[in-house]
Amino acid sequence: MFGSLKNKWRTKVVVTNPCVKDRTKVSADCMTPMLGAKPKAIIKALEDPQFSNIKASESLGLVTFNIEKRKITLFFNGRLVIRNANDEEDVYKTIKIIEGVIDKAVKK
Repeated sequence: MFGSLKNKWRTKVVVTNPCVKDRTKVSADCMTPMLGAKPKAIIKALEDPQFSNIKASESLGLVTFNIEKRKITLFFNGRLVIRNANDEEDVYKTIKIIEGVIDKAVKK
């Protein structure tokens, strides 16, 4: 059903069903190319009303934030974890949003 939904990075996305905290939701884990984006540029790119509860730690190498009810953890080494997505299609829509954040951070 979701075969036509691809992330532009062509990386493998592992979708876990169900999510640990809410059995009606799914989680996903994948690696993302950071395209040379610097941590401070990524944090700056997240300054947008669609992102909330932004917490970053350069020493730990990650930033966490929410997109609606989805919890996102983006590690600066490229690992991306999505929690509380509605389904696999929602995972890919979320990845597309994160792609935009990284693209925006690279252009800064």
